[in-house]
Amino acid sequence: MTHKNKNVASNDDLAELKKIAQVNGKKIIGFVVVVAILVFGYIYMTQSSKKKSAEASELLSVATNVQDLETLVNDYSSTDTAPMADFALAKGYYDSGRFDEAIAIYTAFPKKFPKSDMKKAAAVGILFCDEGKGNYEVALAGFDKFISENPESYLVEQVIFAKARCLKELGQVEEAKVVYETFISSNPDSAWIDNAQMLLEEL
Repeated sequence: MTHKNKNVASNDDLAELKKIAQVNGKKIIGFVVVVAILVFGYIYMTQSSKKKSAEASELLSVATNVQDLETLVNDYSSTDTAPMADFALAKGYYDSGRFDEAIAIYTAFPKKFPKSDMKKAAAVGILFCDEGKGNYEVALAGFDKFISENPESYLVEQVIFAKARCLKELGQVEEAKVVYETFISSNPDSAWIDNAQMLLEEL
């Protein structure tokens, strides 16, 4: 008796499903088509994105001037290479003495690439530009703050040397010597030791 009831229930369920399919068949098919479009669209976009990222990486590796980098930054802003391209362009502006344009890129960087781990490097880039513009007191204050807050940063050696340069430009030669001497004594195994000793001798 129980077995028969199960069969009846099963047949009823099957009939209900057929009824739903008949009534809503077009809707169901339409939904499947939409899902398929979304899936294949996602696959296409993913493959397209990877291709564009590869193109951007190749262009970055062969860029030889600011114009090349400007094109790269404008045309490939959504690729994984974009943060490095922005930095390369900022460096190109810096090397050309176009400090304000470099500062603009560094300033916009944290908002443009909020997930990047290069935001502190962008902040240091602004300070280097301040130094380049001759704003030594502003740069010096920024370098001191960075050294204090980021003693283990991979950028700290460059910042320490920049601090010494600013002190020298401000006429504080003895203070600059102390910076180099302290660095040498505190970092005997650093790859920057030879540079520090050379710059110390030049003061």
